[in-house]
Amino acid sequence: MTRAHRDRVILAGIGLLCIVVGGLGLLQSFGALEQAGSEPVLLDDVRAFVDRNEATFWPVVVGVALVVAYLGARWLLSELRLLRRPAPWREADGADSLLVDVSALAEAAASDLEHEPGIAAAEVAIAGRSVAPSADVRIAAADDMPMRDLRQAVSAGPLSRLAGALERDHLDTRVVVGFEPASRHLD
Repeated sequence: MTRAHRDRVILAGIGLLCIVVGGLGLLQSFGALEQAGSEPVLLDDVRAFVDRNEATFWPVVVGVALVVAYLGARWLLSELRLLRRPAPWREADGADSLLVDVSALAEAAASDLEHEPGIAAAEVAIAGRSVAPSADVRIAAADDMPMRDLRQAVSAGPLSRLAGALERDHLDTRVVVGFEPASRHLD
């Protein structure tokens, strides 16, 4: 599972948990879940604390909820930007035309990069048109990997195969490398 997929699963799980807990809290506050002899949700000490500090407690709760909502929305928007697929390229040769889904090529290149030693995660985006494509690559590499080896692993293998798949001798590429502790990359 790639890092982007894992982030989306985590984000969806946190969102689902917030919806369930918030929904149950609302139902409880409106009395929909009360049964004869049911116990309060909060302990007596917690209820007493909230009652004593009511003037400051609820504004703090609202502030924390707004910060969490803001951070979740920012994370969601960044993940949704990654989901956007570029329009397919139309390659025409006389009367024949072919639609090329470049996002599939990008996913294949990212998977190819993740199989290189010392690279834990990779994301590839292909931009531009078919006459002048370019690639944006984001890599999470082991921090003990020499730059020379990283450059060789990226350019000689996966990116040269991507350029070949796009029928180009050269592909303008911007590579952003983030480093992680090598202990995460043990095979």
